[in-house]
Amino acid sequence: MSKFPDDGIDWHGWNAATLRKIAQKDRPVLVLVADPDPAVAPFLSGVVEAARQNPRLCELLRHDFLALFMPVEDLPDELSSLGAGRHYHVAIVSPSGFTPMTTFPFHTCTPSEVVEQIVVALERMLETW
Repeated sequence: MSKFPDDGIDWHGWNAATLRKIAQKDRPVLVLVADPDPAVAPFLSGVVEAARQNPRLCELLRHDFLALFMPVEDLPDELSSLGAGRHYHVAIVSPSGFTPMTTFPFHTCTPSEVVEQIVVALERMLETW
């Protein structure tokens, strides 16, 4: 899982155009770090599948928030220096500084539960941001 999933979610890569969109939107960003590690990859694939099947998450990511999808080997320093790919693979980060606001560990729940937690977090952020 090192390429953008074709799943109905508008995933973005790390590039100048995406950084401009993040600055314009000025809202937290969902980050998914693709990792081929066999201890992590099945969980991440499950999260991508569960995300695709969650209409509310798709709506939030289409209209209100951006989603970044990056292979672990392509992580920019802005994310890897704050733990992406090592301490977390799924997180919501701040739009300025990319500091993790909420991380979703893979060993405590199912991919569907993670997606539900993402939805709850994004909805709360939407109310206050």
